[in-house]
Amino acid sequence: MTQFRRPPIGVDGQGLHACRKRVLSGKHTLADDIGDKRNERSNSIRVRAFQESDAGRVRKIYTQAMLYGSDTLGPANSPMSVAQSSQLRKPLALILYSTFIVGLVFLFYPPTRIPGLILAFGALIPFIAWKVVISIKFKNFVQEALEVDLLDPQKYYGTNPGGFWVAEVVEGEMKGLIVGCVGLNSKVDRDLRTAELKRMTVDPSYQKKGVGRQLMIVLIEHAKENGLSTINLSTSNFQTVAMHMYEGFGFSKGKQVWVTVNFMSFTVDKAYLQHYSLDL
Repeated sequence: MTQFRRPPIGVDGQGLHACRKRVLSGKHTLADDIGDKRNERSNSIRVRAFQESDAGRVRKIYTQAMLYGSDTLGPANSPMSVAQSSQLRKPLALILYSTFIVGLVFLFYPPTRIPGLILAFGALIPFIAWKVVISIKFKNFVQEALEVDLLDPQKYYGTNPGGFWVAEVVEGEMKGLIVGCVGLNSKVDRDLRTAELKRMTVDPSYQKKGVGRQLMIVLIEHAKENGLSTINLSTSNFQTVAMHMYEGFGFSKGKQVWVTVNFMSFTVDKAYLQHYSLDL
C-alpha cells in the first residue's frame, strides 16, 4: 500500500492518521477531513472543480508561474529563471568570465583598448543570446499549453475519471481569487485505469502555503473514487520543489529522459524530464 512520506500541511494529531487512511482508501472527502483546519492554515483556500469562468485566470497563473515567478520568494523561482541562472555555472560560462576579465584589463592600456573592447563584448553576447534562447524555448512551451489543454480545460480533461480543479480563496479581500490548478488526464490509457497528472500550478504569491498539497489530496481522492490504479507525471529538473512534493505523496521515480541543448553549434546544457508514478 502506498503511504505518504510527508503529511499534508494543516492536518495534525489524530486527524493526520485519519486523513492518510481515508485518502488511500478512497473514502475521504475534502469537506470532512481537510475543511476548516486546512483552509485556516492555507489562507482560507478551497479546492473545487474547474468552471468555464476560471479559464482566463488559470492561463494567467500558469504563464506567471512558469516564466516569471514572484519577487517575494526571491530571484529565480520560476522554471525559466532557474534554467537561465543555471548557465552561469557551466564550463562555457567560466571561459567567458575569463575572456571578459581579460578584455577589461586590456581596456586600461591604450594599445590594446580595441582588442579589449572586442573581447569584453564578445564574452557578453553569448550570455545574452543564450538567455534569449532559453526564454524563447520556455515561452513556446507555455504557448503550446495555452493553445492545447488550457484553451478549454473542461473539454480536454473531462470528468470521471479525469478532471481539472482549481484552488480558490474563500475569505478576506482576495475572496474568489483562483490561486492554483491541476489536471488529471485519463485519456492516456484505453482501459481508463491509468491517468496523467498535468499542469500542477500555484500562483507564485501563494507558493509554500500548502496550496499544491491541497490540490494533490483532492486529485488522489478523485482518482481512487473513480477506480484508477496508477497516476503518472513528468516534470523537469528545473522544478525541484515540485519533485519534493510528489515524492512526499509517495510518487516513485521512474526513468529520466535527457535532452541535449545546443547553442551556436556547441552542446552547452543538458536538461531532463523526471518521470514519476503512484500506485493507488
